[in-house]
Amino acid sequence: MEDYTWTLRVSARECGQATVFTRQHQYRVGAPVHFDRAYEGVSALEYVVGAIGADLVNGLQALGRRRRVAIDHVEAVVEGELNNPLTYLGVVGETGHPGLEKIRIRVHLASPRRKRRSTASGMRCWRHRHWSTCSRLRSNSN
Repeated sequence: MEDYTWTLRVSARECGQATVFTRQHQYRVGAPVHFDRAYEGVSALEYVVGAIGADLVNGLQALGRRRRVAIDHVEAVVEGELNNPLTYLGVVGETGHPGLEKIRIRVHLASPRRKRRSTASGMRCWRHRHWSTCSRLRSNSN
């Protein structure tokens, strides 16, 4: 198979607001990181963390279809942790970097096949620019 490259165009006219153009779609991205819960935009970090969760739940749905397992609902709670958020703010004397250090994911999956609600919990850690599995998986009945 030939290599395929996705190309997106990103444009900004005002500080802290960018517009991403992809295919026939566009969406707004706020500041790289924001700590105020009342901030009206969606930060770039939130888009990254959300995209990881969306990839996981969409992938589980596709896997269920391929294996002929009905999935009523799948949901992921995704937490992202920065190495040192204070370095993003430019606090003098702080060490480290403002990049992602860890991603934690908890997945809830409901399937009628087993006639129970299953909760699968897993965790992946982001370390030194690669994924390593922290392998903590369990299944619960509710």
